[in-house]
Amino acid sequence: MKYKGLTLMVLMAFFLTPKVFSQEFTAGVKGGVNFFETLDFSDTGTLPDSDVGFHGGIFGQYNFSPVFFVRPEIEYSNITLHYKLRRLDTSYKLDKISASALFGAEIFNNFSVFAGPAYQHFLNKEYSAQVREPEIIINSWAIQFGVKYDIKDWIGLSVKYDYTADSNKRQILSLQAADGNVYNYSSDDGRVNQIFCSVYFTIFNSSNNKNKRAKSGGRGCYF
Repeated sequence: MKYKGLTLMVLMAFFLTPKVFSQEFTAGVKGGVNFFETLDFSDTGTLPDSDVGFHGGIFGQYNFSPVFFVRPEIEYSNITLHYKLRRLDTSYKLDKISASALFGAEIFNNFSVFAGPAYQHFLNKEYSAQVREPEIIINSWAIQFGVKYDIKDWIGLSVKYDYTADSNKRQILSLQAADGNVYNYSSDDGRVNQIFCSVYFTIFNSSNNKNKRAKSGGRGCYF
């Protein structure tokens, strides 16, 4: 599938970048909570209530100057939206894996901005009351942008907006009420734009390894 190619490229960036370039490379893990931006049923104008979603993943960051960096990320996220429609209640669950390539700049005192494309692979995208199986339409491409702040060398905070491109398609959903009757609803595509609030931990830093080698006089092997 297409997403495998992009995921492979991101993984290669994690492991090949520090070997090809002699500048600082860091890698680590991240996680946190996410909130939906909007997703409504077009024929009712109904906006959902939302559970707080969660996400987690890995990241790498190559600093190719004191200011600019590239930050590949692979991230799993989950969120559930609850709708109270005219004739029934239903929930929409979305699980996905995103592979992104973010380009950023430090603007002052460990505070940075970033943006870039992301490819999305959807593990689950369905309504709880759905009785037929037309595929929920969601564009596979998204744009992510946000800010991050390095509290220490090993920990930081970030806020990121995840905007999925419009598929330009409407769809008819067949949903079953508690009385057994089936009703059709016209809906926008199934995209959910989200805000991600994360904490990240750096577990590898190439500059630390350089310092260790310098102190040891170049002896030994470091990973």
